[in-house]
Order: sequence, then structure tokens, then C-alpha cells
Amino acid sequence: MEKKWLLRLPRDLDDWLTLKAAKQTVKRGKRVSKNTLIIELATDAREEKVSDPGIEPPGAEGWQEVRSALEFIQETIEAKTDMDSPGSDRLKQRISVNLKLLESYLEDL
Repeated sequence: MEKKWLLRLPRDLDDWLTLKAAKQTVKRGKRVSKNTLIIELATDAREEKVSDPGIEPPGAEGWQEVRSALEFIQETIEAKTDMDSPGSDRLKQRISVNLKLLESYLEDL
């Protein structure tokens, strides 16, 4: 059995990765996960393509990009999935919940 290593990232790093992944999702036109982003950043750093930019917590305008990425993902899923599929319903529901949580978070900022 394969061991799965779990790592809990500090909140500011997780927020930064979420924002960066959202930007890449919008830029590339396909979903980019935080894990993929971590691998790409590590590879670039290993090849010395990237200096340490520091981590800035995203403000309200940064979260707008996350919202646009979630909306893009939701529209893509709705366009490409079968409406009768139970898996697509769960995925649509999860994205909808994430959008609602994001909206409430933005209201609190």
C-alpha cells in the first residue's frame, strides 16, 4: 500500500498558492491545481529560473481572480458534461458552494 504524506500549509502560503493557481487557470484556459503549481515552481527554482518572490497575502482584488477562475471552471464543466451524470451534479454543487463561500469571504474583507 502506498503511503500518502499529508502536509498542512501555512494559511498565507495556501492563500498565495490558491491565487497563483487561479491566475494560471485563467491564463492557460484549463484547471491548474496547487500540487501542479508546487511541482512547476520547484522545478523552475531547481533550474534557477525563479528568484524567491516572497509571499504576499491576497487582498480583495486577488480573490476576484480566484472567483473568476471558479466561474470559468464552472462554465467549462457545464458546457462539457452530461446533465444527467451524477458525478457532474456533485462537481457543480461543490463549485457552487465554493463560489458562495468565496462571496461571503469577500463581503467580510
